[in-house]
Amino acid sequence: MKMTKKLLALIFSVVMVASLFVASVAAEDRTANLSFTVSKDTVEIGEEVEVVMECTNTSVAVLTGRILFDTEKFECTKIV
Repeated sequence: MKMTKKLLALIFSVVMVASLFVASVAAEDRTANLSFTVSKDTVEIGEEVEVVMECTNTSVAVLTGRILFDTEKFECTKIV
């Protein structure tokens, strides 16, 4: 009887540890992998600059981001 209890305890311990391993392996990668590209290094008055924010992780369902700039010197003409 003692041997059966010890054997069951060992089996349950192994199953419990294995279930933790499976959960950690199945976890989704939530890294956004963001990249920003700016079309120009320097700008003169009246020229346009394009800033592209790209997410390369296709498993991300929602992505929010902000691009901060001086509104007295720049204006946002289009957001796609």
